[in-house]
Amino acid sequence: EAERLFDEAEAAVADDAELLRRVQVTRLPIRYVWAMRWEEFRAQARIAGVDWPGPADCAENASTFMAIAEANQVTKISEGNTLDVFSSRTVDLGRTESPPPPGTEQLPPDAWMDLQDYGFRLAHEGEWAKLEHDDLASDGVAARMPGSHHEWAVQRDTGVGGLDPEATYSVYAAVRVEAEAQDGVAFTAGVYDVANRTGVGGTEVRIEQIEGEGYLTYRITTGQLHDRMYIWVAPPQRPGEVQAVWVDRIWLVKEQ
Repeated sequence: EAERLFDEAEAAVADDAELLRRVQVTRLPIRYVWAMRWEEFRAQARIAGVDWPGPADCAENASTFMAIAEANQVTKISEGNTLDVFSSRTVDLGRTESPPPPGTEQLPPDAWMDLQDYGFRLAHEGEWAKLEHDDLASDGVAARMPGSHHEWAVQRDTGVGGLDPEATYSVYAAVRVEAEAQDGVAFTAGVYDVANRTGVGGTEVRIEQIEGEGYLTYRITTGQLHDRMYIWVAPPQRPGEVQAVWVDRIWLVKEQ
């Protein structure tokens, strides 16, 4: 509804440059939310069986946000983040539309949820983890962690629309590993329950278990989820042996 109303408002003042500027600046928070939660809202629309109400193109929306923000001397997107942070997570990355996650292509719309890198929380962003362009990733973007630490640096909250707390979900991640070592731990991953302060499942993947190159699918755990949890992936703290761990996407599949 907000998107439609802003479209109408911009059209109504298109001949008045100052009024148009004011409407466009007022619209910036809406554009920001679309950019940061694109895949989540796409999933909600798919599950609800409604036409997509948002902007036609995610990259165009982000580019428009940047152009209007820069033209109006907007320098902050939050108390602690500058406009450059938004740019580094969106327009600078060359992100594209992604296909459904592996194994979900024939499933009903409400049977899976794709948690793309838009919503990743990155600990010590730029040092422990960073979003980078990657031609091998499903949307052209992935989170890269150096193999020199073992922090839970890539995290994704489960508090997303459409999550059924009564259902059982399998949690998957698409990960690729750059390593010179031939064996040993490649990465770890799990689910942490913030409300109850406990881990509720996880996995340790070893290099000798990795079959093939590029992004491979790994099941992290299966169980019930609620909205005060997060999914995490961590490198193995093997400097010189594991160069990087890349996380393309995380997704949930409802078990029948």
